[in-house]
Amino acid sequence: MLKIRLTRTGKKNRAQFRVVVAQNTAPVKGRFIEVLGSIDPHSDIVTLKAERIKYWLGQGAQSTPRVHNLLIDNKIVEGEKMTTWKPKRKEKTEEDVKAVKSENAEEPVKADK
Repeated sequence: MLKIRLTRTGKKNRAQFRVVVAQNTAPVKGRFIEVLGSIDPHSDIVTLKAERIKYWLGQGAQSTPRVHNLLIDNKIVEGEKMTTWKPKRKEKTEEDVKAVKSENAEEPVKADK
């Protein structure tokens, strides 16, 4: 399966990224098939090859969520943005805390010898 993803380039503390198409099994900094653009987050410069991106998407390549959102921002593809973060855990309510305390209170306390 082909993926359109970001690969990091640049110096330490001065990151730049390339948008590449690569096999999903290839290492992130490893082999890629074609460079489709570049991103400089420090100066907000984004250059993308729209025709080639559309070609690879037509060939069945899938973009990562971050690249998908980047393509939507630059109006290369249409659709809704994907979430790139995991939702937070459910916060414990007072009832949950009381239930845990009551379960712990029913268990006998073991003495260490």
